[in-house]
Amino acid sequence: MRRPQPALRPADMDADGVTARFRYVKIPSDANHSIEEHEAAPDTTSAGGDQLPDLLRNVFAAAGGVPVDAQLARAEAARQLGAEQAAGLSTERIVAAAGAGKTETFALVHPSSTNGHRGVYLYVDEAGMLKDMPRNERAADLAARCGTAGQISPATSSTHILYPCFLSCMASYDVESNV
Repeated sequence: MRRPQPALRPADMDADGVTARFRYVKIPSDANHSIEEHEAAPDTTSAGGDQLPDLLRNVFAAAGGVPVDAQLARAEAARQLGAEQAAGLSTERIVAAAGAGKTETFALVHPSSTNGHRGVYLYVDEAGMLKDMPRNERAADLAARCGTAGQISPATSSTHILYPCFLSCMASYDVESNV
């Protein structure tokens, strides 16, 4: 069984080979803003794996102060849960759930033996479309060039690539053989 880990350089590991820091990239939707490299320390109390979704939860919850559109949130709740079940939820509860910050992850490159078990992932705000945020054309173009446009395209799913988006490379290792 392979478990994803952030792709690392030797300087990112301590003497025991444990991840000291990992890097990820922010892709702003505004082409006038530069792509930014960020760094974080892993949560050593977690079970491991991809920690970026949890780290980005607060970023997506804040979303530049853009509130969740209550009407869009109610319509999406009815689409996902069914009209009857959604009707039993208050608008406040739906908006609070949508605005809590959820990360949706898309594999742009799947890890395999031919690429050293490294995957490249795009992280988007799962509720971005409910916040009426601008489309991130640079991230959408990257996804299309990686062949995942159909997986993420608004024409084929309800998921939109919206501001902000993040990108990370993860290496998998075999937990049984530690490779």
